[in-house]
Parts: sequence; C-alpha cells; structure tokens
Amino acid sequence: MNIYLYLFGSLIFTNLLFIIFYKSITKKINLFDYPNIKRKIHKTKVFLGGGILFEINILVLVMLLFFNNFLEKDYFYSLKSYISFFVIPLFLFTIGYIDDKKNLSANIKLILVSLVIYCAVTIDSDLLITEIKFSNLEKVFYLLNFSTAFSVLCFLLFINAFNMFDGINLQAGIYSFLIFFIFFVNNVLLHLSFFFLVIIFLYIVLNYLNKIFLGETGCILISYYISYFFIKSYNIEKVFFADQIILYLLFPGLDLFRLFFYRIINKQNPFVADSNHLHHFLLKVYEPAKVFIIIFLAYALPIIVSTLMNNSYFGIIFTIINYSVLLIIYGKKKTVFRF
Repeated sequence: MNIYLYLFGSLIFTNLLFIIFYKSITKKINLFDYPNIKRKIHKTKVFLGGGILFEINILVLVMLLFFNNFLEKDYFYSLKSYISFFVIPLFLFTIGYIDDKKNLSANIKLILVSLVIYCAVTIDSDLLITEIKFSNLEKVFYLLNFSTAFSVLCFLLFINAFNMFDGINLQAGIYSFLIFFIFFVNNVLLHLSFFFLVIIFLYIVLNYLNKIFLGETGCILISYYISYFFIKSYNIEKVFFADQIILYLLFPGLDLFRLFFYRIINKQNPFVADSNHLHHFLLKVYEPAKVFIIIFLAYALPIIVSTLMNNSYFGIIFTIINYSVLLIIYGKKKTVFRF
C-alpha cells in the first residue's frame, strides 16, 4: 500500500473523529482563549487546542509505526532519535499546556523549556550544531565548546520568535505550512513532512473558521519540530546552508530581536508579551485578513524569488527591507524607535 495513502487515510480518520467530537473535546478540556485583555482581537472565546490536535496525531503516528516503520533510517537509527522526536515534545507539550492553563511566568517557562531543550541536544547528538557553513564560503566555522550552548540558543530563539509571530488567524499556520512544504520538496524527512502538512492544513481550516488557536502548546510543538527538521537535515544530509536557514526563519526573528531590544532598553522583561509586534501596528490600519496578506507577502516573496535565483543572500536583504519598510510606515515612532 502506498505510504502516502496509508498516512493520509489514518490522518483523515483521526481528524474526522476530532471534528465530530470537537464540542465534547473542548468542553472536557476546557482550555479557551478569552478576549479579556487589550492584546486580544477576537470577540469570542476560542479553543486553545492547536497543540492538542498535533499531539493526538503524533500519538497516532506512534501507533502506525508499530505496523509499518516508514521513518528514514538515516534519521532514526537509534533510541536517542526516537526520544528526541517523540518524548522531548511531550515534555514541551506539558509545559505549554500548563502555561495555557495557569499562565506561567515568563522566567519559569524559559527555564523549563531551556532544560528540556538542553536534554534534547545532549541525548541526540544529531541536534547539536557543531559547525556553520555558508553557501558562498569554503571556510567552515567550528563551534567547538560552544556547540551545546549555541544549539540550545537556536532552539530557544526560534521557539520565542514563532510564539510572537502567532498573532492573527492563519499567520502562524500558513508560515508553518510553507516551511514544511520546503522540507517536503527538498526531500527532508519526506513522510513526516507530508504528515505535518496534512495536520497543519486541517489546523489552518479550523483556525480560519475561528474554531481553534495554537496556544502555547501548539506554538512550542511546531517551532520545536521546525527547528528539529532544519538542524537534523543540516547535520545529516547537508540539505541547507546556514544562510538558507536564516532566510526561512528571518522574518519572525526580526520581530523577536526588535522587541527584545526595545523591552531591554525600556527595562522590561523581554519575554513578557506586549502590543508592540509588527502585526499590532498593521492592525491599527487594516483588518486582520489584510494584515495576514501583507505579512505573508513580506516573508514569502523573498523566499520564492531567492529560491528561483538560487541566492539566499538576496532573499535575506529583501526580507530585511520588507520588514523595515512596514515598520517605518506603520510603526509608532515613539514605540518602535524610543531608545
């Protein structure tokens, strides 16, 4: 039986059950995002079940593997590989769930996530970034004793950047779909990339209907797996160069660094949420649908054009220009540049 039909059929069955019992699941879990603070733009409570949706499907994937182990042997060749893919995300999911439920302090969440990521890169050496190679340079930069710290930092930076990027409907979902599509066309963990594409597509549909948000659970799981795919493929198959990865992750990263810099300068906790994100500025001018389109074009066009040109450096410059132009035009001067 074709593995894609096998996977697709299992996913359709699982998620049809999720949709059929959606009301019962949401009522039982009782995890909602209420529009009760200034940063919220939705009008009614929404189920924070994105991470739960993903974790249910991942557990189904575990069961499927008992009948047909279709995972790439280059990536899954030892117990450590399975631990970093299946077990580590369970701990991250738990942290995200507690945060969604109890609203953990930013510092405690950072410490917990850092510890889990440290365990991941310690257990699975394929998640350890030991060298950095750019597409136009023959020289390889070896990290030596800084490998572990750098690897953990890369995970943490993208997890936080992705969390901040999840601000309006479809934004994080479409971005994630694009990234996993890049994995799929580059033959990176092909079956798993297909698996994630199907789940993300379902999430996008439910998110468009305002039935579900990613929440901390969803953000932390997706950002972990995106980081996982990039680092694994970088280490094992040398699929991407460092500059290509920077391009794909740059747009959320730019907002992260700007917000961190602004908050630190203004003596605020850099991990505490506020209303100074790029999409918040755009929402003052446009409705959410238009904001989504503007931001999508700002990061997708550089990726598409640079891929056609086979020049990631052009894409990086293009992305920085797009972000800067949007920030200058729509950002409040006193908020963005008050240093």
